[in-house]
Amino acid sequence: MRMIDVVCPTCHNTKQLPEDQNGCAAQCEKCGKFFVVRMEDRQLKNWDTPVYANNSAASEKAEDPAMKKRLPWQIFLIAVMLIAVVGLAVFAVYREKQRAAMPKKRPARMVMEDPAAQQNREGEKLLNGVGVARDMPAAFALFHEAALAGNLHAQCNLADCYLNGKGVQKDLSQAYRWYFQAAKGGSPVAQNELASLLDAGIGVASQPEEAVKWYSRAAEQGYAPAQFNLASCYESGFGVEQDPQKAVKFYLLAAKQEYPAALNNLGRCYALGIGVPRDENEAARYFYRAAVGGCAEGQFNCGAASYTGKGMKQSFASAFRFFRSAAERGNVAAQYNMAVYYENAIVVKKNPTRARFWYRQAWENGDERAGKALLEVKAP
Repeated sequence: MRMIDVVCPTCHNTKQLPEDQNGCAAQCEKCGKFFVVRMEDRQLKNWDTPVYANNSAASEKAEDPAMKKRLPWQIFLIAVMLIAVVGLAVFAVYREKQRAAMPKKRPARMVMEDPAAQQNREGEKLLNGVGVARDMPAAFALFHEAALAGNLHAQCNLADCYLNGKGVQKDLSQAYRWYFQAAKGGSPVAQNELASLLDAGIGVASQPEEAVKWYSRAAEQGYAPAQFNLASCYESGFGVEQDPQKAVKFYLLAAKQEYPAALNNLGRCYALGIGVPRDENEAARYFYRAAVGGCAEGQFNCGAASYTGKGMKQSFASAFRFFRSAAERGNVAAQYNMAVYYENAIVVKKNPTRARFWYRQAWENGDERAGKALLEVKAP
């Protein structure tokens, strides 16, 4: 077999190899590196392709077409990564410039609480025994000091102390004075309470028109109790010309705030057709919302609707539950009805003792019928 001179591509050392070694790996005797032998027309062609000693498959792998196909994808991924890195760097520089351009915020100043407001809060804790022992005289003293400093909440609390004798001897004229002071300052609570005093003639002669004026001022501020009271004035014509439509308007405003008494009265308007078309179903819905809100009259009206089936599904058992809730809250009519349930064994076992108990409750609260019925129920 003919021998052919082969030159090492690294150190250019010449080595003779048999002709049949074409395409095989050869090791240079001088530098010790491996290379692939390629011969065409007896001319030597060398490639700087990594060749591994004693591994003939390595040379085949170097020429694998699949490897050549993967190279563009690798370049693409590297390019994407470089673009992402550059993009993040540019974005970081942009954000840093934005932050530098923004005006620096001044450190927040410590807000000191108004001493009068602090005194009022401490007075409320003492009045209600929240976190401290209850001490009404001490609470009154704090309210008085804060009220003199012009705190509206303290003026309302001080007026309430004078009105109900909390920590001080009851003085209706002083109650009126301090409610008037806070009402002038814009307190809707004081405006409503002042109107109530003028309405009932407590601490001052009754002045219905003046009461309506103060109810209106508090109602304009969205105070639900004042909206309810103003609606009652329009419904009854107290201090103002009777106007059922305006009554419904203000009942609705208070009802939107889920004020229970307004919900109940609005239901009554629908039940009786006052200012709105008569609608028993709508009435029952408002009665139910009032009952859920804890209004005793609303609970009684729900019981009546359940008992008669007007606007609600007829159910003596449901009526009993509503009557019981209302009776426990002091509703006289509901107390009488509870006695009737127990006396006549309506959905409950007959129980003269319970019947006498509820008749007595109703009678003590002013129901004369209950007094007569009490005498007729025989003790067990």
